[in-house]
Amino acid sequence: MRYTTLGARGPRVSRLGFGCMRLPMGADGKVNRSLSIPMLHRAVELGVTYFDTAVGYCQGDSQRVVGEAFEHMRDKVVLSTKNPFHSASDADWLARLAESLRFLRTDHLDIYNFHGLTWDTYVQHIREPGKLRLMKQAKADGRIRHLCCSFHDTAEALVKLAETGEFDSITVQYNLLWRDLEKAIHRCHELGVGIVVMGPVGGGRLGVDSDRIRESLRGEAKSTPEAALRFVLAHPGVNVALSGMTTLAQVEENCGIVSSKDPFTPAQIAAMEDELGQVRAKTGVNCPACGYCLPCPAGVDIPEHFKIYNEYKLYGLTAAAKRAYATLSRTAAACTECGACLARCPQKLSIPKLLRRIMTELDDSCQGFGSAMTPTGATTNGLKSLVIVRNLGKPAAPFAVSFALEDGVTATPESLTTGPLASDESARQAVTLTVPDGVGILRGAIHTTSGDEERITPLFQPFFLIPSGVWRKHEAVIDAKAFSVPGVAREVGYSVFLRRDADAIHARLAIRSKLEGLAKFSEMAGARVELYVDLRPHSRGARNSYEDGVDQIFLWLNEPGGAKAKSGKELELGLQVRRTAEGCDLSLSIPFKQFLPENTMPPSEIGLDWMLIVANAEGADIGHPTYGHRQGLYQNPRLFTRAFLA
Repeated sequence: MRYTTLGARGPRVSRLGFGCMRLPMGADGKVNRSLSIPMLHRAVELGVTYFDTAVGYCQGDSQRVVGEAFEHMRDKVVLSTKNPFHSASDADWLARLAESLRFLRTDHLDIYNFHGLTWDTYVQHIREPGKLRLMKQAKADGRIRHLCCSFHDTAEALVKLAETGEFDSITVQYNLLWRDLEKAIHRCHELGVGIVVMGPVGGGRLGVDSDRIRESLRGEAKSTPEAALRFVLAHPGVNVALSGMTTLAQVEENCGIVSSKDPFTPAQIAAMEDELGQVRAKTGVNCPACGYCLPCPAGVDIPEHFKIYNEYKLYGLTAAAKRAYATLSRTAAACTECGACLARCPQKLSIPKLLRRIMTELDDSCQGFGSAMTPTGATTNGLKSLVIVRNLGKPAAPFAVSFALEDGVTATPESLTTGPLASDESARQAVTLTVPDGVGILRGAIHTTSGDEERITPLFQPFFLIPSGVWRKHEAVIDAKAFSVPGVAREVGYSVFLRRDADAIHARLAIRSKLEGLAKFSEMAGARVELYVDLRPHSRGARNSYEDGVDQIFLWLNEPGGAKAKSGKELELGLQVRRTAEGCDLSLSIPFKQFLPENTMPPSEIGLDWMLIVANAEGADIGHPTYGHRQGLYQNPRLFTRAFLA
């Protein structure tokens, strides 16, 4: 194994770190000890010393397992964990530190991180007299050795955090596919701040083989994981590549790579970049991700589509690109081809045509032709929608479209036809959907036929309708895959009731759950509800990041309950929680004036979502279904369910 010093002030560490977020899990929702502990011990045998965990990893069980594994070999490992309680009380923050020490079975932590820091969070909650004061106290009395943070923000924010001089090391994302922080890492190196890289294999995307990457490296690497690790460790500012390993084979492979293979030289990286640059010029999309094409009225994240497509073309990671495409909140199929993006694109890209190309190559449901439905607004009892019929390569032909909608939803007109569409041509037609009260997800299929051929496009589109003056019910459809313990999904459910007036959106939740392991007020461990709101006017809604008008609101289900906002703002929500025979009822209001500039009317379409965190009797998270079936809401407001104000 190769070793280095973590920055100017850190400990001696192995260049390969073990990320303990993806340890193998058992059917009981806990880490499988019989598989995980031998993996951790084998990593030590192969020379790994740096082990990183956190409060929430592996359904809250990761710290416990790491502590069990290393209780009797504490002197052989460097332990890193994190505290996510930035806005909590001092007592809650210190309780989380004490819990980590107890779970990890140690009297000190080598690396203690503020978890997922942004510059705004640092300013609002961390810098003195905030939680930094507590971190320094813990360092002074020996409970921690090095004051650090993990990071999710811009390159500019990373430099600002490093220049505070407060952090011995910072854990950041950086890999062959995502290099936005590359220059900022150089600056950290100049300042003596250690850099630990999470996701060196791109969250698993670089964990599979790619002929394109091997070709671009001219045989210098035998596998894609090898290329990924050697690339990351080639950066002079990177000390540790932190790999989340799930199997013993991955431990053996990664330890072998870092022990026996040198990091790439500048010449090797330059040769690879030259080769990939030629591929991009020939087959990729020349999109600088400036974002001027946004906001898309249909909610399509155009730069993200082009990023995924370029990765697919440059690196040949077909399966990973298709998975990434499928997880987009609104895929290219949602594009209504309105043309709003065309005038704003500095590169003069033919964006609708390029999105059709992406559909053809990355969307398996698009085989020559097909249709899609995109909601565009609200009616008194349903949705306005636009149906797009696309000929994606078939010879010119007319098409017929019909709808097989579930839950009593009906379409007017019930079917539609087009004249002959040439190859790479599309047609649009407005459709009105009548949606019964209680329905909050469009389900069913769109049937598109041409001659004897038929394409069936599955339809699953969560939405909210928020009428004026009257309540409307939306029944959540619980996703069994959101739970780590089989069978729990059948015991859980909730209904969302919404209405609005001139001043606020009013919401009620009727939750059906055992409500075991309820979180204490301000604590993140245990059962609770999270509300996600994006009330930005549509003209400002292009950015992924949280800003004024967007918030994540934590709601505790203990009577009388309590609420806190991610932004740190004191929101007047009027939260009330009442226990029922099935679980509890929750009610609150979302005042427009607390999210919008003064004298600003709310937009007709907003982002809204809910996450119900379900825990077992011990308070461990065993599932967190979201209304819109999207994970990662806390990072990306574009994933929030579309809500239409009627």
